[in-house]
Amino acid sequence: MNKKIMTMAVAAALATPTIAHAVKYKLSGQINRAMTVMDDGHNSDVQFIDNSSSGTRWRMKGSEDIGNGNKVGFNWEWQVQSNKAGGAIHSADSGFAQDLRKAEVWFSGGWGKLSFGQGDGAGNGATEHDLSDTWNVNYSGRTSFGGSVAWRTGGGGTLPGGAPVFSVDPDDGTISPSIPKLTHGDTFDAWDAFSRYDRIRYDSPALGPVTLAVSAGQQDKYEGAGRWSQGLGGGQISGALFYGQDVGGGTAKRYGGSIAYLFSFGLNLVASYAENEANVATGVSATTSKTWYGKVGYKWGNNAVSAGYGEAKDSNQDLVTATSSGWNDKGFNIGFNHNLPKAKVDLYAGYHFNQLDTPTAVADVDDIQAFVLGTKLKFD
Repeated sequence: MNKKIMTMAVAAALATPTIAHAVKYKLSGQINRAMTVMDDGHNSDVQFIDNSSSGTRWRMKGSEDIGNGNKVGFNWEWQVQSNKAGGAIHSADSGFAQDLRKAEVWFSGGWGKLSFGQGDGAGNGATEHDLSDTWNVNYSGRTSFGGSVAWRTGGGGTLPGGAPVFSVDPDDGTISPSIPKLTHGDTFDAWDAFSRYDRIRYDSPALGPVTLAVSAGQQDKYEGAGRWSQGLGGGQISGALFYGQDVGGGTAKRYGGSIAYLFSFGLNLVASYAENEANVATGVSATTSKTWYGKVGYKWGNNAVSAGYGEAKDSNQDLVTATSSGWNDKGFNIGFNHNLPKAKVDLYAGYHFNQLDTPTAVADVDDIQAFVLGTKLKFD
């Protein structure tokens, strides 16, 4: 009898629904597409691209309380782009690009936040603080449009832009080297911190309007950053400073920051600066590259307009060129953005103009221009 009762009790227990607890999550993302007209001084081209300033992506984010004021959560984000930022003039569609942006777990509480996995380094975005609402079409990263376009000499020729690429002839097995062409993307770099990578990161709790962060990752990669955001003088101010080393990636040290201010009546200002010192042990030039950018904008209603100018000196530190110093990629960008808040849609248009000052021993090149028309739609 006891065995029978026990059997019935076990069966009843197994049949009883159990309560399962799991981290709640939310799906969201965006699609950001643009049409561009590129011109290198000799040829022009219309391209339909995925805007790399903030590319098409989707994400899952979630969190759950674990007691005593602490939480655990995750962030998983995948970027999927067709014809990412376009290619050289008259090139074929650059294809389908995928990128695992984030795959991290985090724990947080009154003591701060600790993150493990693929995600933002401590300083990511430190040179990109911007309150203009025109990020889609013009910001401190000036290569979102035209970055893959080659600089052309007066006769239509190109300049060497990197180490040789070797290809094998499938018929006779001969090996033929070729040198990539020097592009706007080669001669300009905003030198923001080291983006996203597999790392451990700690963020401090808010210290008034300031937060601090440190991270360490693969290949001796380290970063530290401070961020500041608050209302000030009737407006809003936002800024950051960072310092980092990526010895395995060729950077002995990199540092910089940005600051943005939005007046209560809509006028806004942006300034950013960064330097990158290459690690000569990796075989690249010891030349220090310097980049700066400034922008002024105005916002009214659901509209925003801005104009910016910037210069990048000697960004092509690791390329095969006549000399590693004496290069200055400079240019301006203007943009307009209209927001449809109910649908979370941005409509934007802009113009980018870029020039390159070359060393004395290198031929002069023509200007690169890009006209942009696009839209970004967010979903959640």
